[in-house]
Amino acid sequence: MKLLFSIAASSVISGSLLAADQAKARPFIYVNSWAYNGSAVQCIENVEPVLSKLKFENFDSQQTDDKRAAKITGYHEKEYVTVEIECDQKLGITVIGVAGIDNDLTYEIYSKLRKAQW
Repeated sequence: MKLLFSIAASSVISGSLLAADQAKARPFIYVNSWAYNGSAVQCIENVEPVLSKLKFENFDSQQTDDKRAAKITGYHEKEYVTVEIECDQKLGITVIGVAGIDNDLTYEIYSKLRKAQW
Protein backbone atom coordinates (compact mmCIF):
# COMPACT_ATOMS: atom_id res chain seq x y z
CA MET A 1 0.00 0.00 0.00
CA LYS A 2 2.82 2.41 0.85
CA LEU A 3 4.51 1.61 -2.45
CA LEU A 4 1.31 2.38 -4.37
CA PHE A 5 0.93 5.69 -2.52
CA SER A 6 4.58 6.57 -3.22
CA ILE A 7 4.21 5.82 -6.92
CA ALA A 8 1.00 7.87 -7.11
CA ALA A 9 2.61 10.78 -5.24
CA SER A 10 5.69 10.64 -7.45
CA SER A 11 3.65 10.76 -10.63
CA VAL A 12 1.62 13.73 -9.37
CA ILE A 13 4.74 15.63 -8.31
CA SER A 14 6.65 14.89 -11.50
CA GLY A 15 3.61 15.83 -13.59
CA SER A 16 3.38 19.14 -11.74
CA LEU A 17 7.06 19.83 -12.29
CA LEU A 18 6.80 19.10 -15.99
CA ALA A 19 3.80 21.36 -16.33
CA ALA A 20 5.56 24.16 -14.44
CA ASP A 21 8.61 23.82 -16.66
CA GLN A 22 6.52 24.39 -19.79
CA ALA A 23 5.25 27.83 -18.70
CA LYS A 24 8.10 29.99 -19.97
CA ALA A 25 6.24 33.19 -20.87
CA ARG A 26 6.20 35.39 -17.79
CA PRO A 27 4.98 38.94 -18.31
CA PHE A 28 6.74 41.99 -16.98
CA ILE A 29 4.35 44.27 -15.10
CA TYR A 30 4.78 47.95 -14.28
CA VAL A 31 2.25 49.64 -11.99
CA ASN A 32 2.02 53.12 -10.52
CA SER A 33 -0.53 55.46 -9.02
CA TRP A 34 -0.76 59.19 -8.43
CA ALA A 35 -3.22 61.84 -7.30
CA TYR A 36 -5.92 62.92 -9.72
CA ASN A 37 -8.59 65.51 -8.95
CA GLY A 38 -10.75 65.36 -12.10
CA SER A 39 -13.77 63.23 -12.82
CA ALA A 40 -13.32 59.54 -13.54
CA VAL A 41 -15.24 59.74 -16.82
CA GLN A 42 -13.15 62.71 -17.98
CA CYS A 43 -9.95 60.83 -17.10
CA ILE A 44 -10.92 57.84 -19.27
CA GLU A 45 -12.14 60.01 -22.15
CA ASN A 46 -8.84 61.92 -22.13
CA VAL A 47 -6.60 58.86 -21.93
CA GLU A 48 -8.14 56.99 -24.88
CA PRO A 49 -6.51 59.24 -27.54
CA VAL A 50 -3.16 58.84 -25.76
CA LEU A 51 -3.52 55.06 -25.89
CA SER A 52 -4.54 55.20 -29.56
CA LYS A 53 -1.44 57.26 -30.36
CA LEU A 54 0.68 54.51 -28.76
CA LYS A 55 -1.02 51.93 -31.04
CA PHE A 56 -3.43 50.44 -28.52
CA GLU A 57 -6.84 49.28 -29.70
CA ASN A 58 -9.78 47.01 -28.79
CA PHE A 59 -10.62 49.14 -25.77
CA ASP A 60 -12.83 47.86 -23.02
CA SER A 61 -14.03 50.58 -20.67
CA GLN A 62 -16.24 50.30 -17.63
CA GLN A 63 -17.56 52.66 -15.01
CA THR A 64 -19.45 52.38 -11.77
CA ASP A 65 -23.12 53.33 -11.65
CA ASP A 66 -22.35 56.60 -9.87
CA LYS A 67 -19.61 57.38 -12.47
CA ARG A 68 -17.04 58.08 -9.75
CA ALA A 69 -14.75 55.24 -10.81
CA ALA A 70 -13.88 54.07 -14.31
CA LYS A 71 -11.29 51.97 -16.05
CA ILE A 72 -10.08 51.30 -19.55
CA THR A 73 -8.16 48.32 -20.88
CA GLY A 74 -6.37 48.30 -24.21
CA TYR A 75 -4.35 45.84 -26.24
CA HIS A 76 -1.39 46.81 -28.43
CA GLU A 77 -2.10 46.30 -32.12
CA LYS A 78 1.15 44.43 -32.87
CA GLU A 79 2.92 43.59 -29.63
CA TYR A 80 2.03 41.42 -26.64
CA VAL A 81 1.39 44.39 -24.36
CA THR A 82 -1.74 45.23 -22.40
CA VAL A 83 -2.53 48.41 -20.51
CA GLU A 84 -5.15 49.16 -17.88
CA ILE A 85 -5.85 52.56 -16.39
CA GLU A 86 -8.25 53.13 -13.55
CA CYS A 87 -9.45 56.51 -12.35
CA ASP A 88 -11.16 56.76 -8.98
CA GLN A 89 -12.69 60.15 -8.24
CA LYS A 90 -13.72 59.17 -4.71
CA LEU A 91 -10.15 58.20 -3.76
CA GLY A 92 -8.65 60.93 -5.95
CA ILE A 93 -6.17 58.62 -7.70
CA THR A 94 -5.28 57.24 -11.08
CA VAL A 95 -3.68 53.81 -11.35
CA ILE A 96 -1.80 52.63 -14.41
CA GLY A 97 -0.65 49.11 -15.19
CA VAL A 98 1.27 47.89 -18.23
CA ALA A 99 2.06 44.21 -18.81
CA GLY A 100 4.00 42.58 -21.61
CA ILE A 101 6.34 39.76 -22.58
CA ASP A 102 9.23 41.99 -23.78
CA ASN A 103 10.64 43.84 -20.76
CA ASP A 104 12.24 46.69 -22.72
CA LEU A 105 9.14 47.37 -24.80
CA THR A 106 6.83 47.10 -21.81
CA TYR A 107 8.91 49.59 -19.83
CA GLU A 108 9.16 51.94 -22.82
CA ILE A 109 5.37 52.04 -23.18
CA TYR A 110 4.92 52.40 -19.43
CA SER A 111 7.36 55.34 -19.41
CA LYS A 112 5.53 57.06 -22.28
CA LEU A 113 2.18 56.67 -20.54
CA ARG A 114 3.62 57.88 -17.26
CA LYS A 115 4.92 61.06 -18.92
CA ALA A 116 1.78 61.69 -20.98
CA GLN A 117 -0.74 64.32 -19.94
CA TRP A 118 -4.44 63.55 -19.92
